[in-house]
Amino acid sequence: MDKQNIMMKSGTFVVTKIVKKTKSKFFKNVEVGHKLIFSVPLGYVGTSKSGSYAVYIKVLNVDLGKVSNASFNQMSNSLRSFELQEC
Repeated sequence: MDKQNIMMKSGTFVVTKIVKKTKSKFFKNVEVGHKLIFSVPLGYVGTSKSGSYAVYIKVLNVDLGKVSNASFNQMSNSLRSFELQEC
């Protein structure tokens, strides 16, 4: 079985508040009420001398039908601009 086909998915989250504007290409168009789903493929990401490569999170904006990928650190920084609630 190809492990890249196994996805770890979140529930659906709705944006309840925009705490601050963001310049992130993906998140700058997110509005209150938009629904987001996060997923991560289960598979080997690789390593180098300095450690493992970053794992990327896929985020789907259900309302806009747009998808973006960001590392855990990038995603964490972007999500500080919003309040989310699982629905």
